[in-house]
Parts: sequence; C-alpha cells; structure tokens
Amino acid sequence: MRKSVLLALALIARSMALAAAATPPDQTTSKFGFLFAVVRPDCASENSCRSQFQTRLVVIEGSKMSVAVNSPHLYFPRKSGFWEIGITLPRMASSAQPQANEQANDEEAQQVEPSKEPALQLWAAPAGVKPTFSEPSAKPEATPQEDDDELRSLSLSWVGTDYLSVTEQIGEYTSSPLILPIDAVARNDAENPWRPKAPDAVLRKDLENCVDEKSDFNNREFLEDADQAWSIARGRMAWEFEWTFSHSGRALRGYQAACATSLRPPRALVGSDALEVGWNQVLARVPDARTAFASPDQSLVLVFTNGQILALKREGTTLGAPFARVFVTNSEIISGQWAVGKDADAWAEQLAHSKSWTDKTESTDKR
Repeated sequence: MRKSVLLALALIARSMALAAAATPPDQTTSKFGFLFAVVRPDCASENSCRSQFQTRLVVIEGSKMSVAVNSPHLYFPRKSGFWEIGITLPRMASSAQPQANEQANDEEAQQVEPSKEPALQLWAAPAGVKPTFSEPSAKPEATPQEDDDELRSLSLSWVGTDYLSVTEQIGEYTSSPLILPIDAVARNDAENPWRPKAPDAVLRKDLENCVDEKSDFNNREFLEDADQAWSIARGRMAWEFEWTFSHSGRALRGYQAACATSLRPPRALVGSDALEVGWNQVLARVPDARTAFASPDQSLVLVFTNGQILALKREGTTLGAPFARVFVTNSEIISGQWAVGKDADAWAEQLAHSKSWTDKTESTDKR
C-alpha cells in the first residue's frame, strides 16, 4: 500500500515537472519605448523653420508612462545607429539681409554670395554628422517660365528605417510625391522613386473602382493619361499608400486626383504595423482617437488624440480602459518605432546625448 502511494506521488511530481517544462516562463514585457516624430504645425506649410520636426520617446513601464525624450530634431533608428533627417531653409529665408543704415563694410560682411546660398534640399545623415549637400549654382534672374518650375517646398509624410516619403512642390501648383531610399538621399543621388510591385490586374481593378465620370478629374480620360505617384502616410490603424494622378502638360498642369488602393505597404518597407483590434474598439475607449500603434507583442496599444497619448492593454479582441496617459500636442505623425525592455533605456540614453549638426551650426552663428 505504501509503495503504491509513493509511486502515485512520484508520478504526480513527474507530471507536474513535465507540465512546468512545457509551459514557458512569463514572457510579458514590462517596459516599452515608442519613438515617434511629428511635423510642427507652425512649420508644416512652408520650409521656414530651422527645425520643422519634433521627436519624442515615451516609455511605458508597468502602469506608468512618461516622456523620456523631447527633441526638436527628426531622429530615427537604423542598424548603424540613430540618424537625422531635415530640410534646409529656402534661400531668401536663410540669407542675411543688411539694413539700409549699416556701413558698407558691414554690408559686405553680411552679404551671402548667391552661389553659396543654401538651396532648398532634403538631407539625411547619422546623428551629429553634417550631411552632404549638392553644390548650389548661381543662376541669373529667373524668367516666369523658369520660376514656375522652381522647387518651392518639401514635405515629409513618412520616415522608415530605409525609405521615406516626400512631396516636392514645384512652382505654384504642381506637387510630386516620391518614396526614396534614405541612403540615396544621404548621397544626393537622384534615384528613381520606389513603387509597389503589383499585378496589372490589381491596379486596373483599383483604377476601375476609382473612375467617376461625373467628376472633373476622376473620369477615365484624366486618370488613364495621368502620371501616377505613390506616397505613404499614417492612417487610423496603419501606414497607408496614397495613390495620386496628375498631369504635367500645360492645360492640365496642377490638377490632381487621388484613388483608393487595395495595396498595403509591405512589411519590408514599414515594418510590423498590425493593430489587430477593430477601430470601433479603439473609439469605444477613446472617442477622439486619431490613430493607434500596437506594441510588437500586441499586448499594448498607444492611442493618439490631438492632445494626449493613452496606453491601453489588449484584452483578446478588445481593449481595456486607458491605464496611463501623457498630455502632449500631437500633429501629423510621420514615423514610429518600438523599443522593448532594456532597449528603451538605451534609446533614451543615446538620444539624451545626441547632438544635431544643426545645433553646432546654430551655436557657431551666434558667436
């Protein structure tokens, strides 16, 4: 009898040990960092600010969330470390303008040679490293036709780890969206823009769904003869393609149409970007939500409103009530990357000591 009891106890202990071995330890991550960049609302329409962007790192640990980094530069992580992206000021805005009552020698000192004026340009470089700029050339006074072809503004709508989405404003009306390799931007290489690889049948079906013969610009004739362009911007639940159609000819120059597309940016381009809860679930918890991002393990969702960031836990196919929030003004979000565990602290430490090359330039100018 005693042997039977001992044998039964041994079998129970063995089965419990096997069950414990089969069940992995709790892998729940207790710390996340979310690094994101926004366009400053006061700088979005024109390239008139020295710093047009703002990068923040929010850290969520346990039931608390805080802003660990708040920088007036556009920083983003790559395999080689943190990089920075920016846009130079227009020539007139960056040139020193002498006052009428100043001495002639002061005027000469303040005048900037036209050939050395910084042209409007998108740049990218490792954080703290001065980027490579194209050599601006002195041009005679532009004719009305040439002035109509001048690059007037650049606007970013998305920045990933290897690509970015930028729109060039040419002249008064014409805009040109482009998806470009960041390395090509850093080298000042004029590479062909990235375009999605999709079967012609898919694009044709999307185009057919976009045709509206009652519209001035979404009619078949306008769309089929137009130049097509692709860009990426943040939607409510994910990064989304924007598919635009425009004409470069004089009669229709400046006119543009947009079409919905069934294509979604590939993971190789935008990374893991699945919310995996319905937008109605987000609105049920945060009625004024603008967009939301899910953590890599899907356990946490950050919801952005105009004035807050709220952290919510995933509960199956639904969301729990917000358990933490920070009050920050949010405008157009153009990048977002997650750090998990110790990486969140490492990012905060690295960015706290990062110095933009523009900071060095600004301090030199003040001397």
